[in-house]
Amino acid sequence: MRGTRIAAILIVLSVFGCGARDIAPYQAALDSLGLPSAWQVAKTLVRSQGGADGCFEVINGNCPSITRYYVTSGPLPDLMKLANDAAAANGFDDIVISDPVCDSATSTIAPACFMTAKKSDMALEVTVYRPGVDVDGLGISVPDHATVRMILRHN
Repeated sequence: MRGTRIAAILIVLSVFGCGARDIAPYQAALDSLGLPSAWQVAKTLVRSQGGADGCFEVINGNCPSITRYYVTSGPLPDLMKLANDAAAANGFDDIVISDPVCDSATSTIAPACFMTAKKSDMALEVTVYRPGVDVDGLGISVPDHATVRMILRHN
C-alpha cells in the first residue's frame, strides 16, 4: 500500500514538474512582430509552468502563454490591419479577423474587433478595444488611446 502511494506521488511530481514548455519562443515571437513604436507596452503577463504566475500544462491547455497589452492611438481598423500585417509578415497563418472595420460590437466595453492566427504550435489572439476601456480590470486604459491585447499561447 505504501509503495503504491509513493509511486502515485512520483508520477504526479513527474507530470507536473517535467516537460514544461520553454516560454522563450513565445516571448521571441511577440517581440519579433515589429509593431510601431507608437504601440506602447502597458503590461505583460507571463504564464508558464514554474513561473511567478504559474500554470500547469496538463490542466490548462493555454499554458504557457504571454499576454501583452498595448495602448496606442489611431483608427481601430488601422490598428487591426497593422496587427494582421505584422502577424502575416512573421509567419503566422490561418489568420481570421472577426470584423475588419471594428464596428459590430454591441456595447461600449466589448471588443471592437478580434483576430486569431497560428504559427507552428502557437496561437495568437489579438483584440482591439475602444479608447478608455479598462481591459481585464488592469487600470491601464488611456482615455484617448485604444488598448490592444495580444495573447500568444500554446496551440
